[in-house]
Amino acid sequence: MRTHIRRAGTLFGLLLALPAAHAGSLMAGNDISVSGGFAGGYYRTSNIGVKDVDDYSVSDYLVNLSAESKDGSIGFTGAFGFLSQGTVFNGGVSHPTSAPSMDFQYGYVTVPTGGGVTFDAGMLATMIGYEVAPTFSNANILLGAVWNAQPVYYTGVRATYAANGFNVFAEANDDAALGGSKSAVFGVNGSAAGMNYVVNYGNGFNGKDIIDIIVSGTVAGVDAAVNLDYQKLDNQVGSLDDSAYGLALYATVPVSEMVTVPVRVEYISDGTSGIYGGFDSGYTLTITPTYHASANTFVRGEVAYVTSDNNIFLDDAGAPTDNNTSFAVQAGVTF
Repeated sequence: MRTHIRRAGTLFGLLLALPAAHAGSLMAGNDISVSGGFAGGYYRTSNIGVKDVDDYSVSDYLVNLSAESKDGSIGFTGAFGFLSQGTVFNGGVSHPTSAPSMDFQYGYVTVPTGGGVTFDAGMLATMIGYEVAPTFSNANILLGAVWNAQPVYYTGVRATYAANGFNVFAEANDDAALGGSKSAVFGVNGSAAGMNYVVNYGNGFNGKDIIDIIVSGTVAGVDAAVNLDYQKLDNQVGSLDDSAYGLALYATVPVSEMVTVPVRVEYISDGTSGIYGGFDSGYTLTITPTYHASANTFVRGEVAYVTSDNNIFLDDAGAPTDNNTSFAVQAGVTF
């Protein structure tokens, strides 16, 4: 299951202090960029074992500082904040509602070596999967079932080779989400025929393998993407299935200059493997009408429905049931 990991507020403070104090020597020629976002709202869900639950909360607050690696200098990226990572399983209500923990989320140094090769080392953001942990960067509020079974952030080192029209990368990391204390990921991304693509292979030693493919682009004015995710356990117990796959389809339909309607449809097939949460097989449907008040602000509503062949939820009385419905209203700003 996806989680954000590590607490390192002191490291983030160091990243803040060093460029300001030594910009002329350590980061010569590099401009510091600030980006991020803030989002919060009202969340309501059913069938999580108690009577319908609702919550007013801040779902995301992230500040990202970065300096591009150029002219042979070392660059960096560092992000600090709170990410609740609410999913279609919990409706965004199963997280702290007071005094959210402000953590170091990810950060790494970027070292160019010449010849189109760069190294990133630190707390990396995964290249696997279409959705990202900060909800203000996704078209939907709640994160999907496919996302929930993929890595997020982990310590490691990544080498990337930039060629004409595509990038190739390889990394070694410590991601427990791949089932082992040590993991490796290999991938390629680029553009072809007007579409963007990402192909990744992840291997957790004594854990599981992931093959993840993403194709995205604009078709007839609609921003669309497909994420196919296949996972295989190395050592499954007894007669249980050892593999599963998930398919997520995304489409953002423009209604007017300021209104869009993002839709996400997922199909999950994990049999008895439990990889995606014990679905056996099932679907999720998420619809998120969004009003873009300006280029960097939005207000949106959402309804998300999950149904499974197995009873993976609990109704108000604690009895097993096979579906869940969530509602959310969220406002946010990006910078």
